[in-house]
Amino acid sequence: MSNSRRISHPMYSMGPFDIIELGLTTLKDHNNFGQFNYRSSVVLEEKTTGKHYNHEILLSGYGSRSTAPIRDRVYILGGRFVKNPEEPKNEADDKAECTGYTFFYDQALTLCIGRTEQYRTKVASLLMSKVGVFGFGVITNRCGHYSCV
Repeated sequence: MSNSRRISHPMYSMGPFDIIELGLTTLKDHNNFGQFNYRSSVVLEEKTTGKHYNHEILLSGYGSRSTAPIRDRVYILGGRFVKNPEEPKNEADDKAECTGYTFFYDQALTLCIGRTEQYRTKVASLLMSKVGVFGFGVITNRCGHYSCV
């Protein structure tokens, strides 16, 4: 029997994402459509201390060059969270571990809601606990190693 690694089941989601850093694209010089990649985060609260932290995620989507998300802007995005598998630590171990999440957004569900600085305060980010997963609710913390965000 084959022991192939499969992508975990996607979690359908919607919420605000701050474009922190631009990633690689598949656009050639004269192409208008391609794959866009970004670094972003989901803002969460540590329940024991009450402090806020950013859980870094990758964003990826296919779309038009003219409507692609821009760095230092916040967008409401709709799409799917998928766990990122990691290669096994050694060849004898064939178990992949999660190294984070990628959010595959749908360009038709993309809406710019302002600049990044509009959502920052001295105390906390106004984006905390705003990303929701359909069927589960709002993401409030990162659970155990193989569970929800």
